[in-house]
Amino acid sequence: MNKKNVFVLLALGSQLTAMAAPLRSLDTEALTDSSKVVDLDEVVVISQPKEQVRLRLQPVSSNVFGSEQLQQLNVRDLSQLSQYVPSFTMPSYGSRLTSSMYVRGIGSRVNSPAVGVYYDNIPLMSKAAFNNHFYMLDRVDILRGPQGTLYGQNTEGGLVRIYSKNPMNYQGTDIRLGIGTGLYSNVEVAHHHRPSDKLAFTVAGFYSGLKGFINNDNFSEKNDKSNEAGGKLRLIYQPNPKLKFDWTADYQYVNQNGFAYGEFHPFDYLPYIESSSFLPADETVMDPATTIMNGYKRNMFNTGVSIGYNMEKLLFTSTTSYQYLKDMMLMDQDYMTPDYLQLHQNQKMNALTQEFVLRSHDKSRWQHATGLFGAYQWLRTDAPVYFGDAITAPIGNAITNAMRGAMQQSMYPRMYQQMLVCRKLSKGCR
Repeated sequence: MNKKNVFVLLALGSQLTAMAAPLRSLDTEALTDSSKVVDLDEVVVISQPKEQVRLRLQPVSSNVFGSEQLQQLNVRDLSQLSQYVPSFTMPSYGSRLTSSMYVRGIGSRVNSPAVGVYYDNIPLMSKAAFNNHFYMLDRVDILRGPQGTLYGQNTEGGLVRIYSKNPMNYQGTDIRLGIGTGLYSNVEVAHHHRPSDKLAFTVAGFYSGLKGFINNDNFSEKNDKSNEAGGKLRLIYQPNPKLKFDWTADYQYVNQNGFAYGEFHPFDYLPYIESSSFLPADETVMDPATTIMNGYKRNMFNTGVSIGYNMEKLLFTSTTSYQYLKDMMLMDQDYMTPDYLQLHQNQKMNALTQEFVLRSHDKSRWQHATGLFGAYQWLRTDAPVYFGDAITAPIGNAITNAMRGAMQQSMYPRMYQQMLVCRKLSKGCR
């Protein structure tokens, strides 16, 4: 196989699967036994352009969360969901900016991610957009292991697929209210409506606020204060059974104080005891005491349209998306009251994605899926580090003293020579 053919196969990302479904005889005894209890799993109808086999039948390690489970767990973002998924970690670093994900220990702290995220079949291009607010969801899939065959690069560790409620299948108005300690408040409203068999839409909005718990010794407000708000619109139009349009627009705004890090006082260990271990006597973490209030602001807008065309034995899907992100981070890098170092980071991203998928849409033994994905991302990052008075003042004083000493050393010999000349000429020197 020459290099040209290899490139074509990689670009298409093809997959061929053999569907082995042996026939089973009808269990008449089970039908006549009225005392036998059969538990049926919840059926969630989702639009999946790349896979035609149910997830639980695929040879992949995965977890699936339905809408009822997500409500019971009170999950609103991926960082909260990671607490309930084995081998899936999304640590909290103090703001929604840093949203690194690790699956089976594979992840990326900076640069390109190693775990992909798809939201309603739209790939999120920036890691800063991973940790956001997800509305009332239908289902979340966590796939562990490489998923590059169908989902391309940045999925070496795994994949997260998020599906919101489909207004074609679910109608009504959902209202969620919450209040808690730290003056926490949450309001979320979503209306799903289907005026006809061909048209359905969803309108949703949310607000979430937290006054906080952690004091900053130099400011009168909490170091973990946050305010978030956003709105979402989804429109589905199906003019005939073969053609379907699905358009989504989602805007979110975040303004939060972040990075509430304080000085840590390590253990004061007791003497060695019989259990061959050291016991910690005391440990304390001081409240933050920064020169500026650390914070993070983000404006994010994602929109995309998915077009599906059913050709009986084949299903063709086209997904186009545009993503915009603009954020700003302020961080006191030394975390001390004197002004040593400050980091001001500004990001602005525009991204376009286009994906074509053609797969089987019948019940034949051999199932195939092939497609083409392209993306363009424009990102500008400015991250200057500013030196404060605690650094510049000593440096300036040292430079001033050095220059003053050098000037004195260069001036004294000239003054001494002038005095000698004046004495020889018997003239007074001033």
